[in-house]
Amino acid sequence: MILYHTDKYKRYRGKQSQARKNNNYNQDTYDIADKYLYNPRTESIIEPLETEKNEACQLINNKWLIVTDRLGQYYYEQDGLKVEIIELGVGIPNGCIQDAPPSKYHTTHDGTDWIEDIIAKQNQISQDLEDALDMYIDSIAQTKNYDSRITCSLRAAYPNPWQQEGVTFGQWMDGCYVKAFAILAEVKEGVRPIPTVEEMIAEMPIIEWPDITL
Repeated sequence: MILYHTDKYKRYRGKQSQARKNNNYNQDTYDIADKYLYNPRTESIIEPLETEKNEACQLINNKWLIVTDRLGQYYYEQDGLKVEIIELGVGIPNGCIQDAPPSKYHTTHDGTDWIEDIIAKQNQISQDLEDALDMYIDSIAQTKNYDSRITCSLRAAYPNPWQQEGVTFGQWMDGCYVKAFAILAEVKEGVRPIPTVEEMIAEMPIIEWPDITL
């Protein structure tokens, strides 16, 4: 006799074994189901029912029932909230979407398509480009053994052997920011496409360091 096993959700998942006979079985006093040793809460000698996609055969009160099975799947509410299905018998609620948004900027759904938040996208891209520019400016300062753009530009604030170096760097840095903000303004106005980091850096002015003799 084949014994059909279930998982922790009492679903049949294909696991089978040979049922052991009950040596104490007496057909006059026992039910036929008692002829074999098994746990009727998690195992059955009854063959499970056939299931379709997103269905499970679940053992309830020693009977197989077909239930919706989307355990571990996700759906999205129209405001973009991602929800995991953690129970059997739960389907995709009406008005919710199973397909994930195409990007993190698609934050709402109008019932037909995901809607892209253009402002949020532009703001995030602008921040990413500004962060990349800061890193680039830091790297230029580091060619002169400064820790960062801050320590280099501070040399311009008071008389010291590297003051002119600090002044030159500060003026060049400001020129970079002016150029970068002009680029971002053109992007927001739709005048030009969003540049890559490499394309933006290529448009920055070239620094000309002063000769310093100590």
